[in-house]
Amino acid sequence: MEKEKKYAGDKIEIFESVSLSKNFKTGLPEKETVISNEKPATQDFQDDKVYTESDERPEPKNGMAKFYEEFMKDFKVSPEIKGTARIYIQFIVEKDGAISNTKVLRDAGFNSGDEAVRVLKTTQWNPGKVNGKTVRVMFTLPISIVQQ
Repeated sequence: MEKEKKYAGDKIEIFESVSLSKNFKTGLPEKETVISNEKPATQDFQDDKVYTESDERPEPKNGMAKFYEEFMKDFKVSPEIKGTARIYIQFIVEKDGAISNTKVLRDAGFNSGDEAVRVLKTTQWNPGKVNGKTVRVMFTLPISIVQQ
């Protein structure tokens, strides 16, 4: 039976196993506890972590200005939207720059959130980095639509 505990940022694993020796008073097998601060070589627990902050933020391949320009070209604005509308999309930029786990945080109505997700999924991104290592990063994208 394996139990895992964390203390002050260090990982300590506690393994409980039944030894072959018996307690002479009770006649039952004795439990043996082995404590190790070594991480198993086969598992990388930080590999799938999603960061909310990074040293190098994810960004579209051609930069944000070009991204917004192309985004608004492809975005089909509903004629029902009048004035200024804001849409917020949250997503994860994966290690390979792919977009996943899209979520519309704020929708301007008339399927504008779904349309923003559709266009977003057609874009290419540079992934974020932490300590020089490519990581998964949560990103929130604000989109403003101005229509007369």
